[in-house]
Amino acid sequence: MSEGQKALEMRLAGGKFTDLYPWELTLEEGLSRLYTGRLTALSNTKHTAEELSAFVDKGISVTIREKLLDTKTDRTRYFCGIVTAVSCEGVFCGANKADCYTYTFVIEPEIARLKYTRLSEPYYKMNPADIFEKILEKYKITAKITENYFKRGQYSRNLMFDQSSTPDYSFIDAIARLYGISLVLTHPAVSPGALGAAEVYFSTGEKFPVSALAYSDKRSEPDALQFDFLRADERNSVWRMDKFSVTPGIGVDGFKVNAMYPDSNYGSDNWKQGKTVPGSRYIVYRGLFHGYAASTETGEVDADMDLILTAKTRAAEQGKKLLKGSASNIAIRPGVLLELRHFYGQSDNTVNTVLVTGITLRRRALWPSDLAVWAEDAGGEITEVEFEGIDWGGGAVKRFCPPAVD
Repeated sequence: MSEGQKALEMRLAGGKFTDLYPWELTLEEGLSRLYTGRLTALSNTKHTAEELSAFVDKGISVTIREKLLDTKTDRTRYFCGIVTAVSCEGVFCGANKADCYTYTFVIEPEIARLKYTRLSEPYYKMNPADIFEKILEKYKITAKITENYFKRGQYSRNLMFDQSSTPDYSFIDAIARLYGISLVLTHPAVSPGALGAAEVYFSTGEKFPVSALAYSDKRSEPDALQFDFLRADERNSVWRMDKFSVTPGIGVDGFKVNAMYPDSNYGSDNWKQGKTVPGSRYIVYRGLFHGYAASTETGEVDADMDLILTAKTRAAEQGKKLLKGSASNIAIRPGVLLELRHFYGQSDNTVNTVLVTGITLRRRALWPSDLAVWAEDAGGEITEVEFEGIDWGGGAVKRFCPPAVD
């Protein structure tokens, strides 16, 4: 089947099913979230359930492209994962008795496998980064814990944690949220005909890695995507901003206020600041977090408590505007900064900076002309990106924490 155009391309493990035409992709992803993609593909060929099921738990890569306004330059991003479900969704019936079949692939990251393994295991003399690496290593997944995003040295290695009949992913997620750490999944550039895999990063919230983006004219991506509500310069601009809104009221950056530790049963503000008799933090720490950590020294308990309380206090105290919007632009990805000028008619040159925390991307290709069936109501190409973010410019501390575990 000729692809006709390259809005979407797909590659399955083993190079199989080359007859499939990727028609529509919906991708939901965000900081400290496991992404989910749903890819609808078309074919003149009917594939059996046995043929389709052979690709479950195997790799898949999707290339997403759109043309810029000059109609000459392509913008490309990438999406990788494993197929966790596949199904035949129906048939477009043709008058000439030649039919077109539709197939849907559900795509998740490799790390999603950790949701289904429940273990009980103690972790001695380890900090959070050590635990992340040890668990992921069992699945042959490498955690990219780099100094650009994660300062490993601030965490003590004399801590003890207990994974008590908890799925591996849930345990990683709980520890990360306790310390205000974000798990970030990014998609690297993939060579034509190759399969890729999502990269796993951890960030303490000041800076985030983003998925790869490429331009056919070899331009570099700016540090922040810019959009001016009064004029457009597509080379630097987000462009095609369809709508933008500010959620009424003030949101909380990350942790809910009522999820602060220690809670109201365990001491006053003086206690949180360490203005108590020596050892009092240690007693609460053992009862609240590590009841078996009898050998941990009081000083290291205090240092660890400072990390936890700082993560949660800073997050709760930062009143942040929550913003939502949509744009016809695949460059908007989790972790990207948007710089908005003349926001809602502002007359000065004030820059409103937004950290994108989550998106829903929908990309639909043209209906292929060489299919046996022509779907007149299929519509044309679609690029829609609904996004959410937080105000990154207000306040002295620029930091995003994931929501606390209830």
